[in-house]
Amino acid sequence: EYPSDSVDFSIMSGTYNLAVTRSVSNWEDYIFRCLRRIWAKTERAMIFNLQCSVGQKAYVSQNNIYYALTDHILQRARGLFGLTKVRKEVRIPQDVTFIVRRDEF
Repeated sequence: EYPSDSVDFSIMSGTYNLAVTRSVSNWEDYIFRCLRRIWAKTERAMIFNLQCSVGQKAYVSQNNIYYALTDHILQRARGLFGLTKVRKEVRIPQDVTFIVRRDEF
């Protein structure tokens, strides 16, 4: 769920893609509860990726894949953790990586 000891980096790849609820708000609240616990044990940077919607709203698909709104997640992460940036890979356009750091890039 989260590191038991302090770590320099925390990396979650695909961890939050498969939603166990159809409620976007409940799933996002769960994600950020987990990220807050992880951040408390992270010394340098926390990196996680999400599938992101190309539309105007976040949703959970029929096969329970969560698609976030990039700007919403970015704003919420900055409010909770501070310095947060986004990286996108053009070859996989819906996969967005969020990088949260304790110091300047």
